[in-house]
Amino acid sequence: MTTAGKLWFGFGLLLLLLVGTGLFVAHRLALIERALLTIMAVQEPATAATYEMAVNVIGTRATVLHYAESGDAAQRARVNELGSEFVRYKTRFDQVAQSPTSRELARRIDIGYRQFHLLGDSLMAITDLERKRFATFTRHAEEVTALVDPGLKIHLNLGGRDGPHRLADLSRLESDIAGIGAETGRYLRTRDPHHRVRVAAHESRFRATLNGLKALKLSDDEQARLTALEAAFGPFADEARELMGIADDLQTTYNGFIGSGATVERLVDEGIRSLARTDLLEAQQSARRAIRTSLIAVLLLLVAGIIIGSGTAIPTGRSILRADQDLRERMRELAESHQRKDEFLGVLGHELRNPLAPLSNALNALEERRADVPEDVRRSHAMMMRQVRSMSRLVDELLDVSRINQGKITLRREPVDFVRVAVETAEDLSPQLEAHHHQLRLVRPSRPAWVNADPTRLAQVTANLLQNAIKYTPDGGRIEVQVDSVNGEAVLRVRDNGIGIAPEMLPLVFEPFTQGDHSPNRAQGGLGIGLTLVSRLVELHGGRATAESPGVGRGSTFTVSLPTTPAPAAPSVPVRPLPPAARQRILVVDDNHDSADSMATLLRLWGHEVEVAHDGPGALTVAETQRPNLAFLDIGLPGMDGYELARQLRARPGLQQLTLIALTGLGREEDRRRALEAGFDRHVTKPVNPETLQVIVATANATQPS
Repeated sequence: MTTAGKLWFGFGLLLLLLVGTGLFVAHRLALIERALLTIMAVQEPATAATYEMAVNVIGTRATVLHYAESGDAAQRARVNELGSEFVRYKTRFDQVAQSPTSRELARRIDIGYRQFHLLGDSLMAITDLERKRFATFTRHAEEVTALVDPGLKIHLNLGGRDGPHRLADLSRLESDIAGIGAETGRYLRTRDPHHRVRVAAHESRFRATLNGLKALKLSDDEQARLTALEAAFGPFADEARELMGIADDLQTTYNGFIGSGATVERLVDEGIRSLARTDLLEAQQSARRAIRTSLIAVLLLLVAGIIIGSGTAIPTGRSILRADQDLRERMRELAESHQRKDEFLGVLGHELRNPLAPLSNALNALEERRADVPEDVRRSHAMMMRQVRSMSRLVDELLDVSRINQGKITLRREPVDFVRVAVETAEDLSPQLEAHHHQLRLVRPSRPAWVNADPTRLAQVTANLLQNAIKYTPDGGRIEVQVDSVNGEAVLRVRDNGIGIAPEMLPLVFEPFTQGDHSPNRAQGGLGIGLTLVSRLVELHGGRATAESPGVGRGSTFTVSLPTTPAPAAPSVPVRPLPPAARQRILVVDDNHDSADSMATLLRLWGHEVEVAHDGPGALTVAETQRPNLAFLDIGLPGMDGYELARQLRARPGLQQLTLIALTGLGREEDRRRALEAGFDRHVTKPVNPETLQVIVATANATQPS
């Protein structure tokens, strides 16, 4: 081959390398662009659409149930509005659901929501029918009763030898009519089949009594009136049976509606993970792979460019760098989006505290009158107390996760005996263990296991792990809590023989909003953030949390390891007991009337004098005239906020010694600091439990005359 041929051959090889490398880089850049477009299309719309769908389902369920109770036409119109809103949110979800998994999930959400909406319409229709039939039933009851009293009692001959017998029969007729009405009403409230049996018994006795009267020697007028009573009683009894049948249909539809709503919520929750963990993560991984391989190709392209020119390599490198910068910018925007989500959770927790506060105060006030109410009311009151405490705990966990993610949580460390924390937590949760008939085995070392930790947060970690074991262990199961000191670490292990964890779920159990049981008939509730909170709090303490499980149905073990610390010196000064609560003159200021009035009711039940104001100027007037020695102030007051009100109260003559308590839904560290700077003596978040409230009142400054 001639020299010219060799040159042309070499040039052809270089040109082929250049073209091949250029095509490869172009393909990689297309992958990067596709990944960037996926991130831009998914990150914020996906988060917004899924959260809006979740809130919409919750609102629809609440509105349907409100209509079922009240029959308010405005609530029914609101259900239709919520249905239209869900369709809009679902359309936005469909636009960003790109992966096959997400599209399949979108189809399942459509099916689930249609069933949910149809059951909601059926539930409202059945409640309308029940109200209509109940009104008819009541009217028939009045008509039948009127035929007996005064009808028969006036016109039936009650004299003679069988007069007392006739009068007794009339009383039995009247009693049976009232009994059918009462037992029907009780069945509508309780669905207890015994009440249905009693309705049938009253009906049978009524007809027997009526036949007995008709068998007597009666005048034509008396026989006609008994015949009219018998004719009117038939529709009345039929109406009672139909009304109880409607109640059965209503209960069945209600159960289906609640279950369908839970299914849609679970599907929407899966939508968040599907888009955030599938579409976005796949796009990011694809982009990273494309960037790495593109950099290798650029190196080859630069080698070829030395021979045939660098005019192509430099622009290509610049475009890759720009793509890398764009990807980093989009990833930063994604992080900001998650930060906004955490801020949204914080605001949501604050807004939930405001309605929880009056509910908690009212229930605590009812607790003081527990002995004065019937047993069924006490059972309902206990149920509401449990649910309010559960909601308060969920709000606290939601806010704790948000604060940890934003780096705004502060640990108040001190030497703590891990063994004592585990024992006290197990004792606190003993009612839950007994309710589920669990067997608890507590294994502890002979000596304390001291750690440098925040005692409140450490107790929270222990309680969350034990509650998780209680929740996911079938009734009558075995739970073991073990504390030990191993190689300079205090180790807590919580074992159970419950439902266990699938191998694919083990790496995800400490992720937020993750729950191991996603079946539609899952009996346990929760937000899936309890274990996330455990992991984050343990990490803040410099420790680690792990999970182990042999598999589904074979139990699980959660382990927390913290560095040990030397035992502290024994305290030299004994702690004095709190003084008993004296009669206080108290001012409660809150623009939420329910919250203020319920708290005032509770304090009055404890024997204190309480005045209520709903804004700053009104509070100043009451304070100057009544001279309280303790005041609970909300922060978010109209016009003059709680901080300004505290400063003005401190400046008024005769009120400098007034004890000021900030009672608010704002619970961040900066909120506490700002409250103390404004002149408050203490900062308390809503809802406040009665024990804490009693301690605050008992230790308040009582120098003012009472």
